[in-house]
Amino acid sequence: PWLAAAAAATLFTAPALADTSADLQKCRSALTEEGHFDTDRQSLKFSYRKGNSRKRTVYMTLRNKQNANRQQVACKLERQHITGLTLIPGT
Repeated sequence: PWLAAAAAATLFTAPALADTSADLQKCRSALTEEGHFDTDRQSLKFSYRKGNSRKRTVYMTLRNKQNANRQQVACKLERQHITGLTLIPGT
């Protein structure tokens, strides 16, 4: 019985992880296009995701590689499109 439960859990979490990965890639591209993210000087790390598959917000941490300054980023998506990108000051 526990094996069946583990298999069922894997079936439901694998698509969610794939969706999160795709969302992160879209948000990273948007940050780069807008000039907020430079791979040579900064790193971007996933923090958490809120919402559902239709409307969601992906939160990431943007970190300066030289001085370790950090800033929180909120990337809002609706279906497959980015609807907002916010750099949260003071985080």
